[in-house]
This record gives sequence, structure tokens and C-alpha cells, in this order.
Amino acid sequence: MAWAAEHLLVTLNRPDRQACWYCPLLRNWSNIARGSFEGAMINSRLRFISGDTRHGEMPISWREQNSGQDICEAFAITRQEGCFEPLRWDDPDDTPSAEKNGGEQSTSGSKGAASIEPSKATEPSGGAPKPAESTEPIDPSERKSVPNVAPSSPSKVPLPDSPRKRSKQKPVPPTMASSEGLNSPSNIAQIRTIPRIARPRYSIKQLEALRDGLVDYGNSGLDYERSYKKDPGVFEGVRHIFNTTSTIEIAHLLNTRLGRGWTNFYSYGREEVKTVGGNRTIEFRGAEGTLGPWATTWARICVGLVRFALYAPPAVFGDILTKCEYSTNEDGYDVIDLLNDLGLYTEAAEAEQRFIQNMNEWGLEFVPESDSP
Repeated sequence: MAWAAEHLLVTLNRPDRQACWYCPLLRNWSNIARGSFEGAMINSRLRFISGDTRHGEMPISWREQNSGQDICEAFAITRQEGCFEPLRWDDPDDTPSAEKNGGEQSTSGSKGAASIEPSKATEPSGGAPKPAESTEPIDPSERKSVPNVAPSSPSKVPLPDSPRKRSKQKPVPPTMASSEGLNSPSNIAQIRTIPRIARPRYSIKQLEALRDGLVDYGNSGLDYERSYKKDPGVFEGVRHIFNTTSTIEIAHLLNTRLGRGWTNFYSYGREEVKTVGGNRTIEFRGAEGTLGPWATTWARICVGLVRFALYAPPAVFGDILTKCEYSTNEDGYDVIDLLNDLGLYTEAAEAEQRFIQNMNEWGLEFVPESDSP
């Protein structure tokens, strides 16, 4: 989401932030934009610690403390093509691993022995043991009969509107968030009060002018003539990100080589992962320094973006990616629509007021009503 929505989120702050050395845009300066996809070699331990976490597996903090060669090799087997089971492990404080694994003793090197066969997998520490399943047939006389339950009266059951009734209702625009937003404090979606914003698309000369206006603040390192790259689009970047197998690879793809990017994933990179107990943080650097109320609004937007990326259903997530891709080259879907779709209705309303207050200073324009969806 940080890659897909970047071009919309940048419009929430001053235009010269897009030409700032301290937060270069991922869509123009990262290794994805440069076409540099090969990073440093990753050994089995780093791949284990930084790899994806499947349902039922322990978190990265556990992996850092249990990264012996045996469990790293077991992890690699579960990530082979056609393997979808999570990595399981034995509890070192419980039954010896040889007994749990059918008498096969595993190599030492981590706390507990890894188990990758679903039939031999054990639950993590603290899980309740499963009762033994009987293989003997059940006597028909011992079967419990299921009482017949009469259906409730239709008059007492709230039924959904019929298709005929629904067809008479006013349709919801496709860019409006549903009434069940992920972070909504109420069931009422925010209705925008201003027209859609036409996203500024600056030329090289305009970006250089914005950069030069920040020279007094130490901003002089962005070379637009030689290093600036054309935005490859949402799905080109997402394709490479989804093809990775570790956070180290993602951190490499989104590295700008200029320092910390607009969204900084350095803490998930190779050097940081090698440090046990290091901070696993994502840094959002797009907002300019402020002590006003916008500081808390920006923080809530960043948290909401991450929460959506973590918990949104795949269909909803893909729909937002499609809208972000459309808005890369076309107007009609702006950051207010995005915030509403993320369920950030209060933040969307505050962003509208921010646009109204800075419309002239930032040189913003509205999309003609005929061009809006």
C-alpha cells in the first residue's frame, strides 16, 4: 500500500515535499523504479528470520531466538514450490522431540526440534492437547438424534430487501467507502464536501524548481537529469513486491540509494535483520515538520494505511490497488476517496479542510464535475 498509494498521499502535504532530498518518492527513486531487482545474497538464517509468517507460525521475535541450522533448513523445506503447510516445532519443555516425531531424533541447534510433516506436527507451547480419535465404528443405537427444529416464522425474521426493492435505491458511487469501514467509529461513511482534487503532475523543470527552493534547508542532492525515473505504475511495483520471499528483499526493492525514502523500510533490511532485537519499524517521512493538529491526523493516516494492508480482504485490497493504478494517469479518484475507502472518515474530513486552507498556496485545482466518477 505504501507503494500503491504514495502518489495520492503526497498531495496531503506541501508540493515541495515531492522534491525533498530527505524523503525521495519510491515511485521515482527506488530500486523498483531503477529496474535494480537483485539484492545481496541472503543466507538461510536471515531468510528464516525475514521470511513470511504463515498462519500458526511463531513471530519474528521467536525466530530471532530460535534460528539454529536445523530449524532454518526445515523452514526452507516448507517454502519449496508446492509446500503450503506452516512450520511446526516441538516444545522443548514438554515431551522429548524423539517421541513426538516417531522416534526420529532431530539435530540440535535451536530450542526444540522442527517438524514439517503435517501428520507429525505439534501445537506451539501453551496449546491444549487434542483428544485421541477413536477408529471403532459407532453403534447406530448410540447415535444421538437431532431434534427437528421448525423454522422461525418469516414475520419474525428480518429479511434483506428484495432485488426489486434494491434496484430502486440510489447506487453508491464506486469510490465511496462502505458503511463498514475498517477503522470507522460509526456506521456512517464520510460524504465529501469538496470536488475531487486534480493531482499535480510536475515536469522535470518544475521539480527542479521545487528542489531549488529548498536549498537553504540542505536540499540539493536530487539529480533529475540523470537519476530520476519514470513512475512504472502500481501493478509493476506490486508484482515485484509480491514475488519476494523475505522482508530483506522488499527493503532492497524500496531502497532509494539516497538515504531514507518517502516510506522507509530500512529496519527490515539485511543489516538490521542481522541485529537480534532490532527495531522492526516502518518510517513515514512524507509530512513536513509541524506541531499543529495535522501531526496527529498524519499519524492516524499512517496507522490506518498499515492496518488496512494487514487486515483488508483480498478482494477489497485488490480493488484499492486498481483505483490507485487508475489515478496514476487519470483524475477522478483522489486522496479523499482513498481515505474514505480505508475507513478513515474523520481523517478524510480533516484532509478536506487542509485542502481548502492551502488551495491557493499549493496551486491546487479541482476536477471538473463531468470527469468525476
